[in-house]
Amino acid sequence: MSKSFDAYGLAIKNALNTLMCLRRFPSQIVEKQTHPEVEFQDNKDLLLKPFVIARNEKDMCYIETSVNSIRISIKVKKGSPTEE
Repeated sequence: MSKSFDAYGLAIKNALNTLMCLRRFPSQIVEKQTHPEVEFQDNKDLLLKPFVIARNEKDMCYIETSVNSIRISIKVKKGSPTEE
C-alpha cells in the first residue's frame, strides 16, 4: 500500500475512534422513543458539524454525527483490471 493511503486510512480510523462515543438519548419530541438523530434531524442542537476526510477527489469519507448516531459515506475510486 502507498504511504498516502496509509495516512488516509489512519485519519479515518482516528476520526471514527473519537466519534464513536455514542450514548442512548431519548427523543425530546416523542415520549419513550429513541431514534437516530442523524436520520431524523429533529433537534439541530444534537447534531455535530459533519466533515470530510479526503485523499483526493475520488477517494473521500463524509462523516455526520449526533449525540446517538453516526452516518458514514465512503466514496472510492473504481479500479479497472488493467491497474492491477
